[in-house]
Amino acid sequence: MSAGVFPGADSIPERAEPVKPIASGLAALALVSLAACGETASQIPGMARPVAETVSPGDASFVMQAASGGLAEVELGELALERSSDQGVRNFAQQMISQHSLANEELAELAAEKGLTPPTSLDPGRQAMSDMLGALSGTAFDRHYIIGQIQDHETQLALFQAQTELGDDPDLRAFAARHAPVIQQHAEMARMLIQP
Repeated sequence: MSAGVFPGADSIPERAEPVKPIASGLAALALVSLAACGETASQIPGMARPVAETVSPGDASFVMQAASGGLAEVELGELALERSSDQGVRNFAQQMISQHSLANEELAELAAEKGLTPPTSLDPGRQAMSDMLGALSGTAFDRHYIIGQIQDHETQLALFQAQTELGDDPDLRAFAARHAPVIQQHAEMARMLIQP
């Protein structure tokens, strides 16, 4: 992208320190929030059937949040292919579709083994983002799409890092450990698209 395409993009601070310390704490809080509220894993929205006894509420929450994020990456990437005016943004979107589709398939298989049913539609926040982006085109679309990608990938990175460190299920921990570096790379790629 050429300089100046994203006015206001300089308001996204450069990250001098790794996301891990603060973001891992936030994601860990998200992972244990269900247990702290006294909810059972079968009460998690999007669950079609009871969770196997071996899956903790935190692990079930990770699956739901990771699946929701991955689904959004694919759907928003497809929208970017339709609405973006920038070849760099389009290339990024195609990579999001390809890589997140594979990760989504892997997670769906893993979730099925654990007795979980991941969401098949966007959560309300991501649906609102999709609706807002759907009304934009050209450089306005590009700017909002890329800023959203940076924010969402940083949130997902914190979630995956927390699962890697704190998750109960070894298969879900391994999944998170394999995909966290890819998510971090995606965030860095998106940042490069807004730099002058």
